[in-house]
Amino acid sequence: MACDTAFEVCYLDAISGVSADVWDTLFQRSDPFVRHAYLSALELSNCVGVGSGWQVSHLVVRTRREGHIAALMPLYIKSHSFGEYLFDWSWAEAYQKHGLEYYPKLVSAIPFTPVAGERLAIARDYQAYSREIGELVTGALQEKARQLNAQTVQCFFYSQKSNASALVQSTPWLRRRDVQFYWFNDNYTGFSDYLGAMTARKRKSINKERARVSDAGIHFQWRSGAEMDAGLWQQFLRFYQATYAKRSGHFGYLNQDFFTLLGDTMAEDLLLLFAKQQDKIVAAALFFCDRKTLYGRYWGCEQEFDFLHFEVCYYQGIAYCIRHGLSGFNAGVQGEHKVARGFTPVFTCGAYQILRPDFHAAIRDFLQQEDAYLEQYHTLMHARLPFKERPAKVKP
Repeated sequence: MACDTAFEVCYLDAISGVSADVWDTLFQRSDPFVRHAYLSALELSNCVGVGSGWQVSHLVVRTRREGHIAALMPLYIKSHSFGEYLFDWSWAEAYQKHGLEYYPKLVSAIPFTPVAGERLAIARDYQAYSREIGELVTGALQEKARQLNAQTVQCFFYSQKSNASALVQSTPWLRRRDVQFYWFNDNYTGFSDYLGAMTARKRKSINKERARVSDAGIHFQWRSGAEMDAGLWQQFLRFYQATYAKRSGHFGYLNQDFFTLLGDTMAEDLLLLFAKQQDKIVAAALFFCDRKTLYGRYWGCEQEFDFLHFEVCYYQGIAYCIRHGLSGFNAGVQGEHKVARGFTPVFTCGAYQILRPDFHAAIRDFLQQEDAYLEQYHTLMHARLPFKERPAKVKP
């Protein structure tokens, strides 16, 4: 079957152009963030779309003859670099210094969500044509970028063993790594068993942190998405906005409509943790959960308490994973402080097509230098893990 005659590419300005069943089936109902409901909530709440700098342009590969959907890719035309977490601001500045426009750019990613997952779903019936589809998609992205006068094509946070990972091994792509910190469940029987795997000094430090929170009279309550009501969502939103305002000077990328839609369409994937002092809610965090992994996404508090952030965002999540037999916990980006609490450094991935040859060479050299540094950083962070026997490195 010849690629150029068997398949064709089109673009959608809304995810509603593909049914939820087809989209989720192709993505094999993997992590919650690539789900049709999640991406639809972003669009319907106007967190992406007109005026947001994230113009929806999802890529669809169809068979020419029957019109069957063979592959899907979440795709956006971006007019800025906010909400990505693989930063290219210095590249944009370099383009500007040379009198060139860096934006728009073509980006395959889950907006505001630096969680690894599939970025190119290929239908089971067309897996035999994965290579041909990958070549078609690479060429189509280049052509789309030229039509937009875009300088780059970018793909963020694809899983190591994925169609997207295979896609970006070809020559036009420059690959990039970063480091995040994940918690892995080594068949622990309880939180005490987990601490028992650590050195005495690290174990004592964590117990002291948790005691400070307990001594403040703070207790915790988990709620599923189905147990949330409008008042609790409003409380969480206030915490979320306050945290962003303090850290970034704005109220966050997500709004009340988005969280309401999540509660309506993804309740089974949501967990919220509320910290209470007496009967007053003083902090809250939003988590997502699938069959294997807990994902910590957003948190906020009304007033500061010593070590409350660690308890809400890390320790309670670890305890939940152990109780429910989950294999891992992704608590979000950044945070070297996670290492002392047992989170292992892992590599995450991005890839770029740089369409100007001169900048392609310069950015290639930059990425090679950056990667050498990240390799050393990963090794250093791994050496700081608090366990009596350090786990093997997670392979990039």
